[in-house]
Amino acid sequence: MKQIALALCLPLALGALSACGGDKKAQPPAGLSAMDGMLIHDGRLVLPAVKGRPAAGYFTVSNQSGSAATLTGVSVAHTGKAEMHVTLDGIMEAVPRLDIGSGQSVSFGPGGKHAMVFDVSPDLQPGGTTELTLTFSDGRKLTAPMQIEAPGMMGAMDHSKM
Repeated sequence: MKQIALALCLPLALGALSACGGDKKAQPPAGLSAMDGMLIHDGRLVLPAVKGRPAAGYFTVSNQSGSAATLTGVSVAHTGKAEMHVTLDGIMEAVPRLDIGSGQSVSFGPGGKHAMVFDVSPDLQPGGTTELTLTFSDGRKLTAPMQIEAPGMMGAMDHSKM
């Protein structure tokens, strides 16, 4: 609920900041990134429990714009690649695109939608941060910070369909 309230208040806060900031560009609150009504928050990267295995990326993307948006890609700084996946009935599948309607929020979290993050640099350490970038079908990109968390298990997933 706090996230929804924050997402709804963000445009007002940014407008107020821009009105009294002169030529300075208004910035969203720490840990949030906004672009034309799109907002990423609660980004975190959970490092793999076993070296060489993928990490998991979790975040929420909110569409507060007046039109639908299509998410077509994810990337995480200092990694080889990232892919959107979903786990349904214990089976994980890649998600090539994700439509996000106006006024909708989509959460990427354990047991559901998530970003599989491959070839994680050893420079990424718990307690640090990295950057998540979302790419939309119209070419727009939105970047937000991700907190890096200690290795954890993502749960039992069937990778046989990948």
